Amino acid sequence: MIVIGIPTYNESDNISILTRKIDRVANNIGLEVIIVNADSASTDDTANTFMSTPTKSKKVSIQNSMKGKGRNIYSILHYTADSKDTEGCILIDGDITSFDESWLVNQAEMTRKGYDYIIPTYARNYQEGNTTNHFAYPLLGMHFNGVAPRQPIAGDFGVSARLARHMTKQRWHDYAYGYGIDIFLTLHALCGSFKCTEIALGKKLHKPSFGKMIPMFREVAASYYGTAQELFHNEVIHSISLDQVDTPKLIQAQSLPVDTIAGRKLEAMNIYVDTESLITTTLSPLTRVTKELWVDVLIAHERMAGQVEPRRIAESILPWYLMRAVT
Repeated sequence: MIVIGIPTYNESDNISILTRKIDRVANNIGLEVIIVNADSASTDDTANTFMSTPTKSKKVSIQNSMKGKGRNIYSILHYTADSKDTEGCILIDGDITSFDESWLVNQAEMTRKGYDYIIPTYARNYQEGNTTNHFAYPLLGMHFNGVAPRQPIAGDFGVSARLARHMTKQRWHDYAYGYGIDIFLTLHALCGSFKCTEIALGKKLHKPSFGKMIPMFREVAASYYGTAQELFHNEVIHSISLDQVDTPKLIQAQSLPVDTIAGRKLEAMNIYVDTESLITTTLSPLTRVTKELWVDVLIAHERMAGQVEPRRIAESILPWYLMRAVT
């Protein structure tokens, strides 16, 4: 039996559709599942909409009084760890609209092959996954000797019961209860010598997140630095258990509008002016954050992990990241 965990906040417009899809696919392929919705005090009746959706599979509703994707996943992992005869859980974001049968088939297959952590790899265009491309992936590659999951904060992970039990015993910092949950899980799985694999899941369609780029990066970066200072004892961890798949080809996309680029640069400079920078290099509206400069910025901030409060490091690197994303 596998737990299907759906973390939500104000997803009443999609939760019933997604739940019916999951239930239909599970029944079609003969997979016994429990569908668990962990909701963060939604104001749109998401939890009741979920429970009133007719399904053949058992449903469980967990309602948290505080917001945060990570807080919902914390609840799902605890449910998985405490459930008897559970092989693991598959996490599916509540705003997903591209879920299909292959997701459940592939995730369940990898779970039953003994993998503890299953990391989706999606087909994306160059404008998607900026935090992955410019921040999470290069830093993990540095620590893991050039071998790292291509999309370490993809979400929609598969988690074995063994890893779920392990995660319930770890210390969760504040950043892990929000958008920082994905990097938190990935680092613990890789550093804990759990058996990990990537799987290709095609195109991921969900609600646009470009408008949440700044708050999401703050939480992901702070979570990374907070987790790194606990787990990385050496500059490079030489061996992890990770089976990889070919990186999907980039999907063609139109260039960002000039106004969008100008607006992002303005945001970057406003943050830079209002924030105490932790590095001596100067950022200006004309700065081109090239690959070489960005590597220097990443390494300079990386060296502060464990010495400076994680949120301060995240805030210091944020304007550089915004400029890099539009360079």
